Amino acid sequence: MRIEFEDEELEGFVMDGSSMIAVPIQIDVPEEGESVVTVYSGFARLAEKFVRKYGDDPLSPDAVAFIEDHFAKPMEKAGYSYESEYDHLVCNFGAEEGRLVRPSDAPTVFIDTDEKLASYYLNTTRDFEINDADPIDVAFAVVERDSALSLASVNDFSDDGSIEINVETAPNSRGLGYGAAVTHDLCRYLLSLGERVSYRCRSTNAPSLRVAEKCGLVFKGKTYSFVCYKN
Repeated sequence: MRIEFEDEELEGFVMDGSSMIAVPIQIDVPEEGESVVTVYSGFARLAEKFVRKYGDDPLSPDAVAFIEDHFAKPMEKAGYSYESEYDHLVCNFGAEEGRLVRPSDAPTVFIDTDEKLASYYLNTTRDFEINDADPIDVAFAVVERDSALSLASVNDFSDDGSIEINVETAPNSRGLGYGAAVTHDLCRYLLSLGERVSYRCRSTNAPSLRVAEKCGLVFKGKTYSFVCYKN
């Protein structure tokens, strides 16, 4: 396990109280390869101690308890509160050609303009727009009576340069394979453009984990982030 330091400018921005969110330590444990601790430079000694004690099992309950015990108070002094009830462990998946599976025959609609998005808009947990000029910025939806029952869209670029996708399904349409259908179609489209695709969900989000499994997404590892919010 190796230690990497967060960008100095970002750390300074956080520690002077200019950010609404702070992540002083993040643990990445890939399915293959070396685990990484990314930490603010001000916590370098704590990170070294953490690696010595828990480098062999950095996501164990004891390891997580160590982080909570040693990082919460100094972040509180900096003006940020840690919300322990939030699930900070995320499962990471990737889409690979030849591994994708379409487990549902539900037809999907290709959405590549903001006008189309408005026509089929699903009341999801996040607001987003589509850049009509960007061939990557698209979505796929399962539609019924001009309403989206499930929608997969481009969310953001991950740290590794892959395109992270987001999937939302209306509560009364879950369990029918729609989420897997739109996820599959968006992944296949982005792969056809030569892009790398990532899918991330909380470790406790069973429906999202099932979508990843049904689509044949490849498990890449887990990430624990110690997320704090400005008081």
